[in-house]
Parts: sequence; structure tokens; C-alpha cells
Amino acid sequence: MATAIKTEERPPRIAHYQLCRGKLVKVTVERCSEPDSPETEVELLDISRSGVKLSASINLPINENLRVNLEIPESNVKMSLPAQVSWSRPQEDDQWRFGCQFSPSLAEDTLAELAAGGFLQRREDPREEVEIEATIRWEGTDKSIPMRITDISSGGFCMACFDAAVIGSRFLLEITDPSGHTDQIPARVQWQREGEKGSLTGKSMFFLGCMFLDHQGYRMLLESLPKDEAARPVENDSPRWRGLLSWALRRNKKK
Repeated sequence: MATAIKTEERPPRIAHYQLCRGKLVKVTVERCSEPDSPETEVELLDISRSGVKLSASINLPINENLRVNLEIPESNVKMSLPAQVSWSRPQEDDQWRFGCQFSPSLAEDTLAELAAGGFLQRREDPREEVEIEATIRWEGTDKSIPMRITDISSGGFCMACFDAAVIGSRFLLEITDPSGHTDQIPARVQWQREGEKGSLTGKSMFFLGCMFLDHQGYRMLLESLPKDEAARPVENDSPRWRGLLSWALRRNKKK
């Protein structure tokens, strides 16, 4: 029987994104009150539909109108976004950190596409590393597909698999606990990034960022962890290739 997913949908939250490690994004601001002044280069700390958090060597007055310009050379993306400074705080080394509100707000699809392209990553909750083999069952199908969970947070998880997904697709995450009981946890794909093709497997690994679709998802996932699987804080954005490669090789041998 095809899978139908019934959930107590989580209330929508504003998704915040950060730059993926190693990705180049040039960000500058133009002060509308000084149209002839040169653009000031700033550092992007955080971006969402409603605004952006930046770091710079200058202080910008509250309520000042700006244009925030984003350029990603690797993807030919260029955006010039009207914004207003909503807060500012001094930092060490004569730097300032400030937040700007977009008007109008960005389309969620814009940020989702940049995340899917591997330039941005969604960050709302602290992540913890895990290595859990599980299966997923896409909505409308009855076929279970093997995958591996690589990190978890209270908002969702990241998983690695060999098949690409459609952003927004819903599925059931199936995890069998040490007692043999299988839990089904509803979730949805929020972003996707393709890894490099493995020299031994000949296949690309896809990393999917997923959001829990009800408030019990995180608790259910934690309770399903094997007793010897300790969650570890994630210190950087590099995949744990050794464990994933071992898993990929085992999957290929089974085929």
C-alpha cells in the first residue's frame, strides 16, 4: 500500500542560512543617504527571507536605508536588495555587527535554490553528529530506500543517500531500535547538496537536509538511537567521508 503521511504539522518558522564553508560570496552595502559614496564590503553572517546579519569595519545608524548587494561568482548570481538597518553592536578589533530588514522580503525559493546549489546551509538548531543506518519511504510509494543519518538537531536531520530528491518532498524515516521495534518519523526535504563522485563506488552521494513534521520527531529519533551511538557536537561542515565511504562500499557489495 502506498504511503500516506499524516502529521501534526509544525508551525512555520523563518529559515536562517549561513554560507557553506569554502564558498565565495561577495557582499557589499550602498548607503542610500550617500549615493556617491563607494560600496562598502561586508561579511555575511546570516540571511533569511526577512533580513540579513552582517559584519563590517564601519558603524551604520539605526533606520538607515541601504542596498545590500550579493554576488556569487561561481553561479553568476547577483542580487541587489533594499534594506533598512534595524540594530547594530560593536565587536572586537573595531568591527561592527548589524542586522538589516529586507523590504520586500525575499522569496523562500531564492534561498532554497542557493542552499540546493551548495552555497548556503540552513542553521536554526545546534547539530550533533551521528552515524545511523535507516530507511526512508517516500510519500505515495511503498518502497523502502536505504540511507544514513549523519547529523541531527531538534529541528531536523541530514541524511546521505545515492538518490537525488525533490525539494519539499515528504517521507517517513524508518528506524529500528535495539528491541526490534520500528518507528516511523514523518519529515520533509528542505535542501539538497550533491557530493563528489566516489572513485571506488563510481556514484555521487547526495546530502539531504530534512525537517521534522511534528513535535515528536526529535524525541522519537533520539529514543531510537542505539545505546552505543553517542551524539557528538558538529564542529565544522566537512562530511565524515571515512564512515560514509565504508557504508557506500557495504551497500554496493549487497547489490
